[in-house]
Amino acid sequence: MSCVDSSSIEPVEDELKFRPCTSLLDYVKIDRGLISICDGDISKQLTIRAIMNRASEFGAKVLA
Repeated sequence: MSCVDSSSIEPVEDELKFRPCTSLLDYVKIDRGLISICDGDISKQLTIRAIMNRASEFGAKVLA
């Protein structure tokens, strides 16, 4: 079962805006490729921060 209703997806400043699920998300897993050597890559750091902020909106914990 998907929590994303495709009719609610619309581009917003180069990212997708999702309608939150009615059930709580417990965890969001960040792919190793994004985490690997992120200390030297500002682009990766910004992406990770965006993921963390989005997960926080849903009350989810971030795993890396």
